[in-house]
Amino acid sequence: MTPRALLALIPLLVVTACTYDVPLVADHAVPIDSALLGRWIPEGEAAADAGGERITVLRASETDYLVHHEDDGSSLYFLAWRIELDGVAALQLEVIGSDQRPAGASDPDRFSVVTYRIADGALEVLELNTRLIDKDLPGTGALQEAFRAHRDHPELFTAPTRYRKA
Repeated sequence: MTPRALLALIPLLVVTACTYDVPLVADHAVPIDSALLGRWIPEGEAAADAGGERITVLRASETDYLVHHEDDGSSLYFLAWRIELDGVAALQLEVIGSDQRPAGASDPDRFSVVTYRIADGALEVLELNTRLIDKDLPGTGALQEAFRAHRDHPELFTAPTRYRKA
């Protein structure tokens, strides 16, 4: 299964529409937000639902998370790190593998960018809007330039999805 097909399994990240071949920010310098740690399920889903979507966010280091996404018996793993570019905070994710195989450095569409808010025990995740930031830009520099050009746009991040702690 290709990384693009694997990514289609992940409603948390909604990454089929917002994947990139390169990271927006490669540096892992911003400390983790411990509020993200734990197990998350979609709002409205019962914690005991068998086979449902589950996201587990673990501390991998002082700046990195290991994210395990499971849904209907399939698993996908990410390395994630908080980023800030021109005052806009986000979360950079990189697919590192699935229950089928590891991701390779030459695999396309390995990176995605989301932002999040945690309020009243709920996690809201929004994806980077590819109508504003083209997913086919040729490198990190071009991606950052497009991001900076739209950093104040009210729809820079769209498609909210809500989760709660399991």
